Amino acid sequence: MDLPKEFINSSGLIAWLYIRLKKEIGEKKAYEIIIATILCSGLAVQQANFRKVEAECFMSFSNI
Repeated sequence: MDLPKEFINSSGLIAWLYIRLKKEIGEKKAYEIIIATILCSGLAVQQANFRKVEAECFMSFSNI
């Protein structure tokens, strides 16, 4: 299966961070930190995408 390079790069960074945290603070805390990080960054990206779509729709409706 071929995965997009962007997906591999972002997943690789998350995996590397988890492995490093797990060695230093333990599996449970490392998992909690990674999950919190993924959720926050995912929400930020989602909101940015919504703003882009809203801005494009607003611009097109103003021409009517």
